[in-house]
Parts: sequence; structure tokens; C-alpha cells
Amino acid sequence: MTLTNVLVSPPLWIEDETNIVTITWTVDGTSGWWKMTRQGRADQESSQWWERHSALTIERSRTMAADAADIEGLSDV
Repeated sequence: MTLTNVLVSPPLWIEDETNIVTITWTVDGTSGWWKMTRQGRADQESSQWWERHSALTIERSRTMAADAADIEGLSDV
């Protein structure tokens, strides 16, 4: 995985207000995604990190996306 962006919205820290932090990672193709997924499931350090930071987290979600030009090839399973 390669860290691409860390974006904060709104773009300032306001006491007693929440921010949305959007972190974008990239992987090398479908095989890179599956490799990351398999490794992540076995990695206890990641889940422990989220547990340690749970007081700072209101909500989290994960989405997957691809470049439009790659979708046809990714859909050919």
C-alpha cells in the first residue's frame, strides 16, 4: 500500500468540533488489493491501533475505487 493523501475537512482544528479525516491509499492492481487484504486480516497491530485511538474516532468507513479506465479489466473475473 502507498499513502496517497491525508485530507482534513474543514481545513482547521476547532475545539469542540469534529473533523473528517480522509486517508487515501493505493495498491498495485487487483493482486495488490488481495495481498493487502490477506495481510491486514492477520495483523493484530492494526486492530490494536484502532482500539487505542477509539476515543478520537466517532465513525470510520472504508470504500474501494478504481480508475474508470481500469474497471472493465477488473470486472473480468
